[in-house]
Amino acid sequence: RSLRRRLRQAWRAEDFIHANLSMPLAIPHICREVGVSRRQLEYAFHTTFGVGPSEFIRVARLNESRRQLRSARAKGRTVTDVAM
Repeated sequence: RSLRRRLRQAWRAEDFIHANLSMPLAIPHICREVGVSRRQLEYAFHTTFGVGPSEFIRVARLNESRRQLRSARAKGRTVTDVAM
């Protein structure tokens, strides 16, 4: 039961993070959105993804940047456009 709850919390936070990658994401804000304490969020992320929420956000942003850079030329975008 506790494991399922942690998985659900982590997945809800993951959805929120991916929907808001271009915005500043503070851990307390994510906690409020998911309805958990900071420590509960950390447990949920470590259980589900093997990293803490801050590391998860960093990797998600890097992956999104990589995805945008790979498709930038086809869309007529520059590296500077993607970086901004």
